[in-house]
Amino acid sequence: ADDDLVLVSDTSASAALKKMTVSNLVANAGGGKILQVIEDTLEAEFESSSTSFVETGLSVNITPSSTSSKILILGNAAGDTKGDRYIYATIFRDSTNLSSGTGSDGFAIIREGNSARLYGALPVMKLDSPNTTSQVTYTLRARTDSGTFRITQHNQTSVIIVMEVGA
Repeated sequence: ADDDLVLVSDTSASAALKKMTVSNLVANAGGGKILQVIEDTLEAEFESSSTSFVETGLSVNITPSSTSSKILILGNAAGDTKGDRYIYATIFRDSTNLSSGTGSDGFAIIREGNSARLYGALPVMKLDSPNTTSQVTYTLRARTDSGTFRITQHNQTSVIIVMEVGA
């Protein structure tokens, strides 16, 4: 074969050898390729006393290139609370909570069991199958069980990263 061709055994044609260009082989190599990556960061402090999930300011719009694509969402918010309270964090696709729905309905939890202030990370991740080629919005949302919580306190940076993975 020429330098830009490879030989492929075609089992559907009695193991006949066929030529294929290297670029065609790479383009049709299968799924698992990262097709696009979008990031949003939050450096401003966000404070809430909501017991329902509220948007924290971390949000990404993505338009999948195929209905068979998967979307990998990674997020991390720097949170803090004081007193015997919890902070729950989760990922929403548009208006749908993507957590498992068990326990707190969130992926990440910070709990402070006494009166001291607690600072911690709220890591969240999810592999989603939106089954659409229309734009979808992924947001990192948080809530508390009582009192007040803060996100992105003391010069911390919170982030959400969304990656389209080809099928």
